Amino acid sequence: MKAVLAVFLWSLNCFAQNATPPANKEAPEVELSQLLQAPGNVSPTLAALRGKAVVMEFWATWCGGCVAAIPHLNELAEQSKEKPVVFLSVTDESPEVVQSFLKKRLMTGWVGIDKDGSTFAKYGILGLPQTILIDRNGILRLPTEPDRVNSALIDDLISGKSLANDAELKRPESFPMELVKGAPPPLLQTLIRPAASPAISGNSPGRVVAASGGRIEYYGVNLRTLLYYADHVEGDRIIAPAWFDQNIYDASIAVPSGRDDLRDSLLDEALTATFSLKVRRESRPTSMYILSGIGTSKLHPSTTKTSPGFATHPGQFTGVATSISRLTHLLSSNLDGAEVIDETGLTGLYDFDLVWQKGNSDSLQESLRNQLGLAIRKDVRDREYLVVLQAVQPTTW
Repeated sequence: MKAVLAVFLWSLNCFAQNATPPANKEAPEVELSQLLQAPGNVSPTLAALRGKAVVMEFWATWCGGCVAAIPHLNELAEQSKEKPVVFLSVTDESPEVVQSFLKKRLMTGWVGIDKDGSTFAKYGILGLPQTILIDRNGILRLPTEPDRVNSALIDDLISGKSLANDAELKRPESFPMELVKGAPPPLLQTLIRPAASPAISGNSPGRVVAASGGRIEYYGVNLRTLLYYADHVEGDRIIAPAWFDQNIYDASIAVPSGRDDLRDSLLDEALTATFSLKVRRESRPTSMYILSGIGTSKLHPSTTKTSPGFATHPGQFTGVATSISRLTHLLSSNLDGAEVIDETGLTGLYDFDLVWQKGNSDSLQESLRNQLGLAIRKDVRDREYLVVLQAVQPTTW
């Protein structure tokens, strides 16, 4: 059965995002039952912070992605300590749970307790982590994610700049069939479209979301990456035209309950139909890296009750309940994109902070050995390649 293909201009998340207050409008008041790590005379409201920009992070101790983002937010808070900006992390967990967590993990910003969940509700928070940027006049400038926040963005926030184009934030007056509010979810659907901006989709480029109802979603990825997800051939082993890397797309595949096995084949058929693809598979000798153990592992098995998550920054990987398979993908991006094969035999989930001198592969290898008890070496092995013989750039109606 061939996949039914549709190309849309609007995000599948539009309705989920309707609860989020609009950008470039006054931010809803924050109602917190308690502030931790803040000066004692500060009221837990936005009104009390008028005159300062606010980086408000919605998070939880059980959220792996939230925990993995903490070092990045700590670094930003340290860089911005002389600037008129407050880093406020809001959770709806109990003070006891949060205080116990803070004894184990350093968070340099303020921590707000939203005991009754009213602030979560006002900001339409449906998933974690979620970052809300509010300027010095109390104007909500951008809903985003922690890894997209940097010093330049904070400077723009302090200056009161609009961080999202107004045209990008408008909602359509009507929606295609599968986006009608209240309608049943599709039993089967394949969607490929030109990538919507993060302001519309609510998702950072490159994000993969395993949504409810047997759906998986890819945001802001190029065609090479989509082919990897469909055919499981690493991107550097896909021989394709240059525009495969330049144009970016969103994609979504929904399948009936219990039929997750269909998703890759449906994506492959949709890509073939959309881009008129003709490909050939062939084997070639390939230079790669092999990751192995060196005896006693220095990795710490994860004992936290948290969902998997990781954060990457130049010269640092932070993993929470992270597999070695995920680590090999992270290493590949810092070793000239060469494939890294896992031969460690380690199958568990681990917490780790791997730090090395950025841009220095020798430093990375030394840090792997000294900090995690792992060795990495070069090798040449036969690997399968995907050669694109034909591809057409499609256009929308």
